[in-house]
Amino acid sequence: MGTMTFQGLPENKMTKQVCKEALLRKYPAGLPIPVRERFEEELKCLKNTGSVEELELAYRLKQKADKEKQPLLFRGTITGSFLFFLISHSRVNPLKPHYYCSKCGYYEELETDCFGIELPSKTCPDCGKQLEAEGFEIPIESVWGPLRSTPFYFEINSTPDFYGHAESVIKAFYADSDVRKFAETELPGFAVIPKGYLLSDDSNIHEDNNVKKIHMIFDDALVRIRDLQKKTGVSFYEIPASELGRINCMDIVNTGIFDELFVNLVMRIRPRCFKDICSVFALSRISCSYIQGHGLNAVSKTEALCEMVNQDFYQKYPVYTMEDFFDCMIREGFDRETSAKYMDGIHFGAIGRGRFLKKYPELEGVLLPDGLSQIANSIQYLWYRSEVVNRILKAASLSLFQKMEEVHIYL
Repeated sequence: MGTMTFQGLPENKMTKQVCKEALLRKYPAGLPIPVRERFEEELKCLKNTGSVEELELAYRLKQKADKEKQPLLFRGTITGSFLFFLISHSRVNPLKPHYYCSKCGYYEELETDCFGIELPSKTCPDCGKQLEAEGFEIPIESVWGPLRSTPFYFEINSTPDFYGHAESVIKAFYADSDVRKFAETELPGFAVIPKGYLLSDDSNIHEDNNVKKIHMIFDDALVRIRDLQKKTGVSFYEIPASELGRINCMDIVNTGIFDELFVNLVMRIRPRCFKDICSVFALSRISCSYIQGHGLNAVSKTEALCEMVNQDFYQKYPVYTMEDFFDCMIREGFDRETSAKYMDGIHFGAIGRGRFLKKYPELEGVLLPDGLSQIANSIQYLWYRSEVVNRILKAASLSLFQKMEEVHIYL
């Protein structure tokens, strides 16, 4: 097997420095304890899992996107990372919902059913400055695995225009490796082949675990946002998260970027806030045995999913993302490690199947509450909370751009 090297500084010094500088910009009046603890724990995970390369590459791609004024979004477990939040334009702060004062350092963590960006405006009780509100409560285990030992990964959502820019960044980053373009049905991208590693033919790229794949997903919504940036003179990254958190469900629907199932569910459920909109979107992406036998069309799925969420067990345990399942287990008194292992299992619907206990034999005999067990045994796939939030934030951004364009045309 060959070797694959990337052109970064030794011992991830650049990555650490960038993260620390970003941390001080974000929290200029001092680091609250929860911020410091998450930061330090993720630095350990970064080193222990060998994920420095992924984070540094993501940072360089983001820098290039900024320079070229191209909107760029990431997918994958990296999007729930606090380190990624610091070095990128991500609006997904994974900490618990909280207020922070950038003048005096006041910090208030809340137990709430809302996301941080939905919290009401509030002034600092110590100095009177307007507080910043953030936090989507993404457990560190959903990024780094139950034992905090799993490397994170990412894919890229971009415009087609960014493809060439991404290629130049990736080739420079892996200057000693062979970087090739590849195409799959919906996931084009780049393959990084280690120096000295021989492939019998290019078809092996897709299955070969020794070849690193960097997928790029061309996103029509980002193309529209790019064009609206030019018309309005406003950058995609300039829109504050708090403004996006006030968007309503019909504004989201009217972007026209969602499928019929999501639109039907919105019209039936009528989500009242940003978090509710995210839950409805996650619901539209759930794969579970409960909807089997109801037909494949959007109308039938809508009826089945609405019936499911109105059941008593679902009202008690409202699970829309894998992190929701984790949260429910924590509330029921399970420890973090056990809850995280079940979260890992439910992501791909492994609970109730032999492969789950084969991976976590120590959980043999663990009894879940009846309602939670019913959900666990019916789920076949759940999304990450960070992915769901990013999709709705993107739609909220597009909606605001559309409104700005209307005002621009009117003027």
